[in-house]
Amino acid sequence: MLEWSGRLRSVAPPVLKVRLPKSRPLRAEISEAHAAARPAASSSTAPARDATRPIEGPKALGALLRDRGLLTEAQLEAAIVRQQQTGRRLGHVLVDLGLVTAEAVLEALSLQMGVPTVRINAFTVNTDALNALPEKVARRHTAFPLQKVGTTLMVALASPKNLSALDDLRFACGCEIQTVLALEDEIVSAIDR
Repeated sequence: MLEWSGRLRSVAPPVLKVRLPKSRPLRAEISEAHAAARPAASSSTAPARDATRPIEGPKALGALLRDRGLLTEAQLEAAIVRQQQTGRRLGHVLVDLGLVTAEAVLEALSLQMGVPTVRINAFTVNTDALNALPEKVARRHTAFPLQKVGTTLMVALASPKNLSALDDLRFACGCEIQTVLALEDEIVSAIDR
């Protein structure tokens, strides 16, 4: 083995001591496995995982809005029922029902995904950005190019974590993609202009 410390020199490999268990009859292994399966016979020194504590992940949109005091539990449940009936995204349903504003949904989605937001209507669009992304690809992924700086294209997306869309955008424009979150309705109306 060689070690790098400014110059190469030979180093002896570390010695590992391994203890191999003695072979035992199969019947003894089976009875030990049954004994280990019983909770009373368990004497493991490994710390047990708390089964009552849930594994934390990103919070759902409805839960974020409820926790921020923008929705009641009853309003959230009614919106979820409507969402299941219509098949639309929860954010759209909440706005359509007049329970929250589009800005509140956008802000909650930004917190949920960890992506910055932009309002397309208030953004001055760069013509280089428009020319960099074909309209067909933009419509397919509900993406709107906002700004191009060097080889990086800033794109507004309604689903900025969609990896297949990001790969398709990267391939279509030949640029690195920087994503920002925007309202789907604003993206569609900007593409139509």
